[in-house]
Amino acid sequence: MGDNQVLKSMEHAPLPEMIQGLSQSIADAQNGLNQKAIESLILLADSTSGVQLPGDDRKRSLLELGFTPSFLHISEATIKVRVAFSQTESSSYGVDGSVTAIYGMVAATVSASYSAKYSFAAEGSSEIMTRVVSIPPPLILTERLQGAIKSRN
Repeated sequence: MGDNQVLKSMEHAPLPEMIQGLSQSIADAQNGLNQKAIESLILLADSTSGVQLPGDDRKRSLLELGFTPSFLHISEATIKVRVAFSQTESSSYGVDGSVTAIYGMVAATVSASYSAKYSFAAEGSSEIMTRVVSIPPPLILTERLQGAIKSRN
């Protein structure tokens, strides 16, 4: 096993896919937040579910009374990825020997040993953080709503 195994593992780390997935998820989440704000706007503009104040002759929508939908924006997203690769390779060799002499006779024993050990470990962790903040309604929307409210009165 050589350094090629470590390099191959690093090449297969899914970092580009993780970044692409995060970006797509942010876009989808922001679109969902915008849709919810529009749904809230429609509900707030409905005068039939509005409020009739004392002395008023009709119900007024919550929008007419100054309520606005919450517009949320994903202001930042961070992806942290930690990947650790390690590879170890060890070899050991040993030679044992002994000599015995008994009155003109020599006996010798030799034992050789060899062992090899290979190990490879890969660890990884990831963390995704997003920050969602409330922002004011778009200026054009605010102006159009105020114009529509003035024309009703």
